[in-house]
Amino acid sequence: MIEMNQIDMVWILFCSCMVLFMQAGFSCLEAGLIRAKNTINVVIKNTVDFAISVVGFALIGFSVMFGPTLGGWIGEPLSFMRSLDSYAYLVFIFQAMFCATATTILSGAVAERMSFYGYCFVALFMVLLVYPVVGHWVWGGLFYSGGNQAWLTGMGFHDFAGSTVVHSVGGWVALAAIIHIGPRIGRYEDERGIEPNSVTLTSLGVFLLWFGWLGFNGGSTLAASDRVPIIVTNTIVGGVFGIVSTLLLTRIRYGKPRALDILNGSLGGLVAVTANCDAVLPWMAALIGFVGGLVVVYAGSLLERLKFDDAVGAIPVHLGAGIWGTLAVALFVTPPDGLSVLSFLGVQLLGVVVVAAYVFPLAMLFFYITGKFVTYRVSSQAEIVGLNIIEHDAQTSTLDLIRQMSYQASSGNFSKPVTVDAQTEAHHIATFYNAVLDRVNTEERDKNEALKQATWLAEHDPLTDCLNRRTWYEAFCGELDQLRPGQCCGVAMLDIDHFKKVNDTYGHIVGDAAILHVVRKICEQLTTGATLGRFGGEEFVIFLAQGDIDESSKASPIVVLAEKIRYSIAENPLNHNGQVIPLAVSIGVTTHRTGEQPEETLNRSDQALYEAKESGRNRVCSH
Repeated sequence: MIEMNQIDMVWILFCSCMVLFMQAGFSCLEAGLIRAKNTINVVIKNTVDFAISVVGFALIGFSVMFGPTLGGWIGEPLSFMRSLDSYAYLVFIFQAMFCATATTILSGAVAERMSFYGYCFVALFMVLLVYPVVGHWVWGGLFYSGGNQAWLTGMGFHDFAGSTVVHSVGGWVALAAIIHIGPRIGRYEDERGIEPNSVTLTSLGVFLLWFGWLGFNGGSTLAASDRVPIIVTNTIVGGVFGIVSTLLLTRIRYGKPRALDILNGSLGGLVAVTANCDAVLPWMAALIGFVGGLVVVYAGSLLERLKFDDAVGAIPVHLGAGIWGTLAVALFVTPPDGLSVLSFLGVQLLGVVVVAAYVFPLAMLFFYITGKFVTYRVSSQAEIVGLNIIEHDAQTSTLDLIRQMSYQASSGNFSKPVTVDAQTEAHHIATFYNAVLDRVNTEERDKNEALKQATWLAEHDPLTDCLNRRTWYEAFCGELDQLRPGQCCGVAMLDIDHFKKVNDTYGHIVGDAAILHVVRKICEQLTTGATLGRFGGEEFVIFLAQGDIDESSKASPIVVLAEKIRYSIAENPLNHNGQVIPLAVSIGVTTHRTGEQPEETLNRSDQALYEAKESGRNRVCSH
């Protein structure tokens, strides 16, 4: 049992809480870098993977990492399930936070297209088979004198707080994951790429990670020793110079400082000094952090060229800068006894290569085998709609607004405005959207009204509002097509008698009034089934779907109708401004005969009209 004073315990417990706070940092960083439709999904993933990490690490991982070694490769499983002393509990708490951090690195890289349960399965893989094994190689001798159970450390390998054990391990698994599931829809098809949700939220996440990082590195002493100040100083310096390098590089390459590169560059500087912050001077930490920022930018560019879609830049930050930070140990730290600078570099390189050779192929094999029964990539529909809704059935004002807008888009019904609570963040979007809808609907109504009016004008006579010749003829043909057996259709053609004399005597204005007067009298007599049209000038036509012969008059309905019209016009002269102008009409009627063309019926009614005019006008003739 290792004795610890209370100050040491308090310090490590406090640092553990700081590292735990990195989960909040990862959540904010990832939520800011992805689209809003997937933010709830990444937050839930980061929450659940923490639970998986703690439980899995407690049951198996902690024993595999720190238990009695089996051949120098893994610790004895379940060896720490028995009663533990206070120091072991302290180490467990601190390392469980490390395990959760390594797992969460994956979350950002695969964001927006990995299924929730698939991610949970990978998190379990990390906790049980990856992180504890690599951790045993480097830190496994913690509870044993001499520390000779950690075979890499026994060779002289130095990774103080986990540039390789935590960050590179998480990066290798993330790389395997994005290769397996592929890029997001539209990631490389659209030149604009995918815009982040909130750079402001990402910036907050970065500073939360900075806060946690001070506990991450500062607590790795496992004691409140006098080394803590230099470790914390180097951590801050490394992160700051990661900012400096990316600021300068993006200014040179793009002409402007690029926010996302600078934010990730700061994290790259922090990752790079994590392996060596206990053994370098601040100026060395500055150089290491400076290069770490450059590594992040160039590694990110390499992924872009390879079309490996890392949603948040996790691989350049954690894997790229992690490898550099591990190798930088040999360049800036005095070699252990018995090692030259070159051999020390060889040991550090061996550690990087061995970890890569174990983690990356194992992860690829894991995805290949488990992918046969575990769905890692969500459907294209789920990806388009968003994992907030598909994976979690999340309800927010923004999502509700999206649902309403999506329904309108799919149904084509934009008649009603969307409704959003005025107290929510989506209210302003809904307000502007409704304003657009109102403008569109107003223009649509005006267009429809104009179209309706234009259609009406195309079908009607502008003076009398009767159907024009073309429209009436189409209606007549349609009526004939619909005649049932035994049913017939009568046609009447009317002409105002001596209409030219009315125009010549009284003028065209009175002539128009005469036409309107005649139309009104005709309409007063029209029965159901009768349709009036202006054939041209003073000529009008009527068709009437007629039934049986009127037995009392022995006349067909069309003849009866024609007589009523003739009589009404003759008995009701036009009274125009006190002038009484007598009017009369001649009418020719006929009945459509089975098998004949519409033009034949009209010609016969026209012949009957000619006969009515020749025989004295103001009469009805039938053919």
